[in-house]
Amino acid sequence: MAGFPSEVYRLSGFFASHSSHAVEQYCLQSSSLIFSLSRIRGICRGSKLGAQVRFDALPLLPEALEWARQGVATGASERNWKSYGREVRLPEGFPDWKKKLVTDPQTSGGLLVACAPGAEEQVIAEAQQLLDAGRFADRVDSAFYAELLKDYQKLYRATRRLMRLSDHNEQQLNAMGEEQRRANEIIAQKNRELETLSTKLSKYLSPQVYHSIFTGAQNVGIASTRKKLTIFFSDVVNFT
Repeated sequence: MAGFPSEVYRLSGFFASHSSHAVEQYCLQSSSLIFSLSRIRGICRGSKLGAQVRFDALPLLPEALEWARQGVATGASERNWKSYGREVRLPEGFPDWKKKLVTDPQTSGGLLVACAPGAEEQVIAEAQQLLDAGRFADRVDSAFYAELLKDYQKLYRATRRLMRLSDHNEQQLNAMGEEQRRANEIIAQKNRELETLSTKLSKYLSPQVYHSIFTGAQNVGIASTRKKLTIFFSDVVNFT
């Protein structure tokens, strides 16, 4: 729990235990990849509930299990157990390496507060109702919770704006992709038409003229020009 205010656990647990969405649409869980006893302890304290954890259901990395079996553990694991071990009941015969693994401070990540899609505003509204009804006896706690809920509301509004912006950008990208696809089809069609025309013209032009036209060496266009010409007439003598 080092570095993470215990009030956040209490607030989140209080909201979860008093909200009608506590079971179906509201959850509070560790965002760590590996479970930590300190996290579930804070949640249970805040919600005034207990928790039963199955070690074989925890999302543990195989490498972590192997190292733990070999006795590799941090010194803080033992210190953590001394601080809250009295609140945890382990099954008989629970190996010491398992205990050190679930108390490893490196597994303590942030918290994820989540609810079902579309229920965000209702969950926030219920939390606000709890504050308005004076469910927090301590004024300091009430002020802290109110400020934290305000931050949640700001974060929710900012998230919604980002989601709308993301959806708008995705629509624009899809539209641009469709326009690009149609443009590519038109270009491909024009290229086929030019290729057909080129094949037909090659039958009526000399290879030299054809090559000069289609390589760009000769500019083809309808235009008039003035030039000096020398005309020579000849005939075979006494032929006619």
